[in-house]
Amino acid sequence: MLIHENRTFYISVIICTFNRSNRLEMLFDAIRRQQNHSTFHTEFIFIDNNSTDDTRTKIESFKESTSFSVSYLIEKKRGSSAARNKGILKSSGSVVAFLDDDCLPSPQWLANIAEYFSNEDIDVAGGKVLLNNPLDLPLSIRTSDEETRLENIEQLFGTIPGCNMVFRRHVLEKIGVFDEDLGAGLPLAAEDVDLIYRALRNGYHLRYTPKFCVFHDHGRRTLNDARLLDRSYLRGRGGMYAKYSIAKDWQIARSAYWEICSLCRKAIKPPIKGEPSLNYIKEVVYIIQGFVLVSWRVFVSKKHSVPNT
Repeated sequence: MLIHENRTFYISVIICTFNRSNRLEMLFDAIRRQQNHSTFHTEFIFIDNNSTDDTRTKIESFKESTSFSVSYLIEKKRGSSAARNKGILKSSGSVVAFLDDDCLPSPQWLANIAEYFSNEDIDVAGGKVLLNNPLDLPLSIRTSDEETRLENIEQLFGTIPGCNMVFRRHVLEKIGVFDEDLGAGLPLAAEDVDLIYRALRNGYHLRYTPKFCVFHDHGRRTLNDARLLDRSYLRGRGGMYAKYSIAKDWQIARSAYWEICSLCRKAIKPPIKGEPSLNYIKEVVYIIQGFVLVSWRVFVSKKHSVPNT
């Protein structure tokens, strides 16, 4: 069974972590500073993705020092998707929030989620993501102050941040959990976009909102850091394109076609004078790599299932 029947808690917060014990204290402090949470129930579920440092000791110590309900789980299968799925199975809340271990929630984060999801029209939402350290590159952030409905596939990439997103439980019961062939810690990212797309195509109401905010302490400060992150995202996007194209989802197939065509045009004639064409060629290559890898898994190794349309 996907979901536990015990729904004592209103909000379940799922946090996956791997070998970041030296930075967890900042997250714990941010959780301790949560305000106005006494009117609803909350549980924090930490999933240790097989860390080799003292992550367990740190979380167990935090558990003893906070009034929140805190659980510690170990997921040995590599990848954030497997870890998050274990957290979903353990969780009890009617609302399930996903928070990255390098994201520090603002003091009103929990209270604002509870208030926001009191609106019955909202099924899935992603919150604002700001840089915690100004020395870090402006990567993996969402700074808009405008509320945005996610209504079509053109908005899919970059609207709802996976590091600060919230689902109603009934949505997960309908669309399933994360694809464990995609995700952080694996060659292909985009596990969050994959889940969001399934919610979108099932007709749920999705929004980006600035109303619940986190501060991303990702620590990426070099161009090489940015390139590695971009490569992971692009390969994941290609894998997702393959997954749904194989399942005859022509919306996704068209999106893949037009994105690759656009990148090829930019490679031939860069939009900014003097810009290297090689950058666009690399983007096409990374998308194709992800597409080929998932296609291989589906047709040859039979290790990746495709969704029903």
